[in-house]
Amino acid sequence: TRGTLIAYRRDRRLFLHRVLAQNGGGVVAKGDGLASPDPPVGWEQVVARVAALRREGRPEVDLDAFPWPLINRVLGVIAAIACRLPVQDGTGGARAFLTRLAWKSLRLPFYLARLLVP
Repeated sequence: TRGTLIAYRRDRRLFLHRVLAQNGGGVVAKGDGLASPDPPVGWEQVVARVAALRREGRPEVDLDAFPWPLINRVLGVIAAIACRLPVQDGTGGARAFLTRLAWKSLRLPFYLARLLVP
């Protein structure tokens, strides 16, 4: 579902990205820190759904326990909106400033969610 974190392989590399959309052929995913979504990912490339976050010396975060399913869905919607903003072409001006401001404001929930991870 939208917002779920998945692990997938592409070109002998492992990616952990958030699902933006899915269909019978696979998913569209995007890294939380990236402006654009990845090329479509086939189901045969998906290795796993990320169910927990572990950091050395810190408690495990169970992504299936409240409030994480809700937070991940919200982050998935925000990520889908953020990737629809036009990529800056370097020309500057008021439009570029507003686009940059909008993209940065859409990043705020990701930073707040990061604070919840012990």
